Amino acid sequence: MLQPVALGRELEWIVARILRNVALIERHLDAAEKVRAAILRADTALALQLLKDAPQSVGYTLANTSLQIALTQVVSGLEAQKDLAASIRRDGASPILQFLSFHWSVRAEDNMSPISFAADVRRRLDSASAGGTLRASLEFQLLSQVPTIGNENELLASCNSDTVIDAYEVLVTLATAVIAQARPSSLQFISAIRRLSENINDARLLRLLVLGPGSVRSPFASIDYRSAALSRDGSMPIHTPDGLEEVFAAANLRGATVGKDVEVLGRIEVALSGLRGIDNTAVIASQSLAKLGLMFSHSPIGQWMTAVASAYAPRQVPFSAFNDGQRFVNDTSVLEALSVLDADGRTKYASQIADHFGSISPIAEAAKIVSDVAYTPTNILTEKAAAYLGLWGAVLAKSKSEILARSEAAAGQGQREGVYHYVLALLQQGHTEDALRYAVSLLFKEPSYATVLPLDNLIGAVYPDDTNLFPHLIETPLLFWFYSEHVSAAHLSYLSYTAEDYVAAMGVRRPSELVDAATVGPPAYIGLFLSEVCRQQTMRLFTVFATARELEDERIAICQLLARRDESVRDAFENEARSIVTSRLVQEALKQLQASKMSIDQEGILSWARRRLGEDFVRYKALAAGGLAVVDEAYREALFDALKSGEFPASLYDVPENEASALFNSLVKRLVDRCAFDPEHGLDCYLSLRIRHGTMSGLLRSAAEHEKVVTRRTSDTGTYRTNTYWAAALSESVAPDTWSLFEDRLAAFSMSFDELIAEFTNKYIQVLRDEKPDALFDVRLNPISIFAIATEVNQDTTFEVFAHKCIDLFWGRVGNSLQDLKRFVRTKMRDQFVKLFERLEQDTRTEIGLAPLSDAIIRARVGTEAALDRVSGWFELPAPSTVLKLTLNELVAVGLEVTQRFHHDFKPTVQMPLTDIPPLTGALQLFSDIFFVIFENVYTHCGSTTPNITISADLQNNRLSVLVENSVEDASCNEALKQRVDRAREKIVSGAYLNDMTREGGTGLPKLAKLVNYKNDARFLDFALDIDRKRFWIEFSLPTHLLETPHREEDDAAALG
Repeated sequence: MLQPVALGRELEWIVARILRNVALIERHLDAAEKVRAAILRADTALALQLLKDAPQSVGYTLANTSLQIALTQVVSGLEAQKDLAASIRRDGASPILQFLSFHWSVRAEDNMSPISFAADVRRRLDSASAGGTLRASLEFQLLSQVPTIGNENELLASCNSDTVIDAYEVLVTLATAVIAQARPSSLQFISAIRRLSENINDARLLRLLVLGPGSVRSPFASIDYRSAALSRDGSMPIHTPDGLEEVFAAANLRGATVGKDVEVLGRIEVALSGLRGIDNTAVIASQSLAKLGLMFSHSPIGQWMTAVASAYAPRQVPFSAFNDGQRFVNDTSVLEALSVLDADGRTKYASQIADHFGSISPIAEAAKIVSDVAYTPTNILTEKAAAYLGLWGAVLAKSKSEILARSEAAAGQGQREGVYHYVLALLQQGHTEDALRYAVSLLFKEPSYATVLPLDNLIGAVYPDDTNLFPHLIETPLLFWFYSEHVSAAHLSYLSYTAEDYVAAMGVRRPSELVDAATVGPPAYIGLFLSEVCRQQTMRLFTVFATARELEDERIAICQLLARRDESVRDAFENEARSIVTSRLVQEALKQLQASKMSIDQEGILSWARRRLGEDFVRYKALAAGGLAVVDEAYREALFDALKSGEFPASLYDVPENEASALFNSLVKRLVDRCAFDPEHGLDCYLSLRIRHGTMSGLLRSAAEHEKVVTRRTSDTGTYRTNTYWAAALSESVAPDTWSLFEDRLAAFSMSFDELIAEFTNKYIQVLRDEKPDALFDVRLNPISIFAIATEVNQDTTFEVFAHKCIDLFWGRVGNSLQDLKRFVRTKMRDQFVKLFERLEQDTRTEIGLAPLSDAIIRARVGTEAALDRVSGWFELPAPSTVLKLTLNELVAVGLEVTQRFHHDFKPTVQMPLTDIPPLTGALQLFSDIFFVIFENVYTHCGSTTPNITISADLQNNRLSVLVENSVEDASCNEALKQRVDRAREKIVSGAYLNDMTREGGTGLPKLAKLVNYKNDARFLDFALDIDRKRFWIEFSLPTHLLETPHREEDDAAALG
């Protein structure tokens, strides 16, 4: 694109170019008027045909292409619109038209909001370092955004490469903004528009001159609906509205009547009919109109909709010269509509409008021009209309006292414009406390006023420069709460500060003490303050609370207080208090599970040791008593000296071998090896159950799966599934051949990702032995460590004491390995995953259409690095913890939370037993493993991330039985899945699963069999897929003595609390 020159020169060039093509411009305007009329008659088929035929008379233009894409989306839906956009690319359009048509297609999609679209466009322009003329052109074509003051020449310069029709439309749109905003360059644009108006019959040019210092007459049009909306007579016409302002008036009088969602006029009417309210309907209406305005931004209809949507957007100034000017220029009936002129009473209506508006308003001046006669004020307008127009005039006149009076009257009638300007006027007059009280009173009655009130202005006045001007008013924290709930979370920290300020101002330390304060504000306000403001996330910044436990206790106290104050809400707050206690137990349980990744079943190990090593230990003590000691007193003293100095001489390794030393050495090594390798109770078993199988893979894959960057293998061929998500998301921006190549690249990435996880788990997260030479858990014993234990064993030492010393020695060796494992995860593992992601992300840079995927890859990489940090945290020695008593419902909640940490999209509806069983003691580890396997199985095979799960339980005769049922989607509930379930049952019943899991623990249902120790006759496990009911069920039972904690002496039933 050419670089811009001075504004005057750019205007001269573009005007001269347009004047050389007047006939072409006239044909374009004639065709555009026919399209506009067809849309307002709801004849979109004709409108589309006119746009399709337009190139034959005026050639291809950006404006018509954009309008055709938007209209196709509204009328025929996404697929037809995408086909149209694709055909533009296939038909050999210019690169810039291909680029723009793609983005016009994206912004037309129903799920694309103007805000998110604009943010995405600006981000891409920033990343491409686009500026000057190119940026001005793209922001105008895609966002309908005109340059800022002083940069108008950049947009005009970009028109040199556009068709003359597009250049003309750019000039008219830019002139509207410049003249309506009274920019310094207004006179230059007015001069250019005057020259064009002398040669081109475009009503917009005449209205632009009316907005400026000149004056011209404008043709009349129907204004019946506007008259009915504003006059005391109020008789409603029955004919079709003529013009957009008439459609607006008709929509306010009678609501939407077209009622066809696929028609443009129907959507416009629905949006317009909902604008004047204060609830969320008005917000949705303004957003819908803004979306339509952006889609049709290359037409007067779209620019009019954008102006109206801006005037009614949440918390925006209802009156502005720019929006008024946009509406005025882009609708043929706006002059007459706003001046409420009809055939019999133009003079009377014009006089009343002018009386309310004053001479400053271009609309009032236009009314005088149209009537062209002297006037006398008369009471023709309704009281509400008079208040509305009077406020409008006061705002345009910038009269603070007049605005305050007029806005108070309009606010008293419930008009959103009055409410907005009344608060604003109070602030401008310095009545901040009055504004605060008034605004909160409205919000308390109807929170939807948050969409109307100028809350940002109010917050700035109430809390200027980080200073709370009204700490003693309960309205202050309530204002911030309403803002946080209904606007944004931008001021959440200030909600905490103002809440604490108010509590302190009342002379108490905690919110639960407010009932004892002398004055705490209106009872209704204090109820809202305690129930909604004083929640844990708000009170966490209170200086009085030092721990999370104190926060929870305070919220429980508040719930108890609220339950006593109001019988009607007692159940709700009592349930909340109970849920806090339950959540506390669940979080404590999760902490214990996090610390239990490094674990052994010590009781199981000791039971084995008593049976297998007890007699040998007695024999060793007999040998020692007979004089065959492993070490003597001199060795003991030398060892103590070495420990003090940190230097170990070679002589400490030189211990004479005899029968006693050989036996002692064997006892220690066998017990330590059992701690490491016992197939059911040892460290290697727990590494398999809690890290290697499923857990690590689920955590490391979670971020990449969330971003849809990796897929899983198919069960039949073992190949990786097609990435259908990105294939659909990028179908319009990436050519099929290019995507086919990158689809293979994603499959290769998924394979490499899983291979990395498999390498780490199979090679490194293992206990060192001959078949695992790269393992990082090394429990091999130094001879000195064995001799050290020998120095502490004498004739009084029991086998229990000896065994615990050996277990302590084992954990000492594990502790040394854990430091190596942490370094390994933080360095080698992280580096390899980062390189894998970086190579994939670099491959996406070769194709601009892959930018969304590139962003997802970056997010997945960051998430995977965070997951590696969590993996690193697993490698800690088990810490002593309190023994928790947990109900079955709480144990289920723990298992579900653990599963959701790996699968963030897993959100089942879980129905628990209505009457819970008594609390279980010592059940956390076992049941968390069991329910993790069950929920993981549901997530993997049910075909939905939101299945229904029903859990029932029964406790009889010291046996706990649990039945878990879950729904299965139609697509997944088939004979192939049933056969797979049947094979798993056969494998378990036959005992074949034991051979598969001697080392690794297995996954899925066989893993569950191992957890419940199915081979033991005292346990029960069964499961099946019911295709007819589309349900899968698992039932298991355990004897209650398993749920006792070590060293408890109570009977089995007492273990249930």
